[in-house]
Amino acid sequence: MGTKKIYPLVYIAIGAVTLSACSAAPMEVPTIQQSSIISTRSHASSVAESPSAEFLLLRLIDLIKQSKSAQDFTPDRVAAVMQRPVAFFVPDRFGYGGKLTSEWSYAFEIRGINSPHPRLDLDFIDTSPNRSAAATDICKVDFDQFVAALEQDGFARTTIFGEHGVVVYDRFDRPGLSIKVSSIGDASVPPGNARHDCVQLVTVQ
Repeated sequence: MGTKKIYPLVYIAIGAVTLSACSAAPMEVPTIQQSSIISTRSHASSVAESPSAEFLLLRLIDLIKQSKSAQDFTPDRVAAVMQRPVAFFVPDRFGYGGKLTSEWSYAFEIRGINSPHPRLDLDFIDTSPNRSAAATDICKVDFDQFVAALEQDGFARTTIFGEHGVVVYDRFDRPGLSIKVSSIGDASVPPGNARHDCVQLVTVQ
């Protein structure tokens, strides 16, 4: 299990950005300028109003596999591979976010695009009243499957432990890219069964 970080600027956009299934341009949102929207017309028919966690993780795997470094995470390229339009929150930060289910939302963000070390974050956010939502809805592509895809692409895995042997996160490295993956246990697994971990936060640099 891992800790996860809060990215306030992205969370402002969650719930405000609603994407149309038939249009590549989002609805009017006060916090995001219309001129900053990156259009992906060739993928417009593929854009769903609410993407699943499975869709987001599979597209992210493809983006990682097609990238030599975080410098490749340009707005046009990210929009094309992720098959969704992106919007700028501030000049060097873009992405999108929204609701997955009644208890889970997501934030997808690339920051520092004008710096030597851009950073990508995909965060699945528990929005239930007690922050106790079952992770089943974000586990169609589970932690083991995500790890297997990274290792097949040449990433070497290192598990980072905290106090009392608790896993903080797993790091995956290959020349040009470093990825941190934090996981959460799927509470729907019956007691006594093997632990089933789900991806909660992915950071790529």
